Amino acid sequence: MKSRERDLTGEACTRIKRMILSYELRPGQKLEHQPLSDRLGMSRTPVREALGRLTEEGFVTRVPHKGYFVAEITEAEAKELFELREYLELYSIEKAIKNRTVDDLKKLREILGSYKAAISLGVSRQMFLVDENFHLKLAEIADSAMLKRILTTIFEKIIMKRAVEGISSMSGLSSYRRHLKILKALEKRDVREARKNIREHVQAGQQAVLEQIKNRRQFISLGQALGRG
Repeated sequence: MKSRERDLTGEACTRIKRMILSYELRPGQKLEHQPLSDRLGMSRTPVREALGRLTEEGFVTRVPHKGYFVAEITEAEAKELFELREYLELYSIEKAIKNRTVDDLKKLREILGSYKAAISLGVSRQMFLVDENFHLKLAEIADSAMLKRILTTIFEKIIMKRAVEGISSMSGLSSYRRHLKILKALEKRDVREARKNIREHVQAGQQAVLEQIKNRRQFISLGQALGRG
């Protein structure tokens, strides 16, 4: 592949991922080569290569004889991602408690202020992105670049492959309250309480995603049954 083609493929990957993240392209949506090419202002070749790359990364799925679709998170994947996230965040919070400064606490409070503003506007991808910022800031305070990179990948998979529809409007407020408990434990340097709050927060997130997957599956099954009827 020529250098220019590689650059276009990389650009197509970045822009398609951005459209998935911003919810312009939604989980389960079919991805057609030509419309995407027109939208990105490039030929079909880099778009085709980008879809192949995004399939390898798990953000796109290819169904034989049907084409490419924006990937949807599965029950097994959700369980694995949240289990990994819990282990990593428990490690992160302990290090963050040792390292945190007054400025760090100020920044976390600012992020929570942004989160409160986001949830007041209703359930959205922006709400999840601000939530991610809070947890990545904890990893930053823990002073582990590798931990932050791994958590970024985990959050990216959870957020980009999760539909917004079907999420309770109260979920953001519940999450905000759990964040406050985490921050208070961090302020007091209470490792035991911080670990407890992190575990409860991550497990609540996992349960919410699993419930959403279950409800979505039942909705699709009902639609198919009605269609056959």
